[in-house]
Amino acid sequence: MLSGWFAPTGHDGPYDPHRRGVPHRSDEERPHDDVILLDCFGVHVVRPTLVDRLVARLTADRLDRALVAGVAPESQLVLALHARRIATESSRRRLADVLARLLEAGQEWDRTRSPGPAIAVLPRVWAARDDLAALEQALLAPAPLSARGIATVRRLLRDGEGPLYRYEATGDVGAMARDALRTLEPTFDWSV
Repeated sequence: MLSGWFAPTGHDGPYDPHRRGVPHRSDEERPHDDVILLDCFGVHVVRPTLVDRLVARLTADRLDRALVAGVAPESQLVLALHARRIATESSRRRLADVLARLLEAGQEWDRTRSPGPAIAVLPRVWAARDDLAALEQALLAPAPLSARGIATVRRLLRDGEGPLYRYEATGDVGAMARDALRTLEPTFDWSV
């Protein structure tokens, strides 16, 4: 056997030597990675390509903005892929961990009350601690959540121009957290 190639073990499919380390799977054995899209012509099932997945990862910020603006995830393939990825349990747990660290920093500020430009926004965090804690708990709950809501949380935590990062930025962190919590409800995306 050539160097760098190995025969996979522990699978029931035939070995394909042209696929490095990946066991051959029939279509029935493949994980369900198809995406359902809706448009004016009906429902379509699409199997995304590697390029589609790469585009969804590289344009995550733009896709978050589209979800927050109310674009339906099932309207575009890369948007559906992005929505599926951010709604996973591990993605939700990472966002909850960021909120927990932010709350810990706010609690530390409350104990020491030490000045400094690096922690100038921590009083805002501490003032909104109940809303941020509720947001953290919602992300950790085993219930389904709206992709729009998760994108809203991601924008809140990643907006470098927002009130969590810039002292000069206007905006009520508590109100933003409550808005994100409201949009996490799965029914928020349903049209009336």
